[in-house]
Amino acid sequence: MFELIVIGVSTGGLQALAGIMKNLPEDFDIPMIIIAGADYNNEDMLSNYLDKRYRLKVKTAENGEKIRKGYVYLAPTAHHLLVENDHTFAVWPARPGRTGYSQLDALLESAGLIFRAALIGIILSGSEDEGAIGIRTLSREGGLVIVQDPASAREAHMPMAVIREVDVDYIVDQEEIAPLLGNLACQPPSTSGAFRSIRNTGKTYR
Repeated sequence: MFELIVIGVSTGGLQALAGIMKNLPEDFDIPMIIIAGADYNNEDMLSNYLDKRYRLKVKTAENGEKIRKGYVYLAPTAHHLLVENDHTFAVWPARPGRTGYSQLDALLESAGLIFRAALIGIILSGSEDEGAIGIRTLSREGGLVIVQDPASAREAHMPMAVIREVDVDYIVDQEEIAPLLGNLACQPPSTSGAFRSIRNTGKTYR
């Protein structure tokens, strides 16, 4: 079974994110980590927004905290959020350095190495390349990649950047993501990605 979901969202993606939260099955309890871009980088604002739309607990991740089922975690503002071998969080101040290496890239890389095929990465609307580096590790380690269809995204740049980098498992409209996650939650990771995006949607963006 899948053990963790990482969602990357930036410009224009808040509506899609809220739709996913609202329409998940009642018994859905796979923990999620949300990395929001510069437009939504205040975790208190985002937490208050999601708390009103989602039945599970939304909180800011803390250093050393264990990842638990039924929780939605937000990254602290201006910090990198990483995952340790014992499934706890490591929180580090983000410092300038690696060009184009974002908060989302850091998390996708660390979570991909730890959770491997038990990880789902979701990329929603955004105007930057965030996630395009880290998604390579997630995909290489056997994780499942879901991308919002660029045609339905307010800003298609972020989904397109990921599509160019890896073989995406599912390219779907925003309203299809929650039902898809409900189905995937009942399947073992080894079989859930059997159909690639071109088979699921008939669309290709390469």
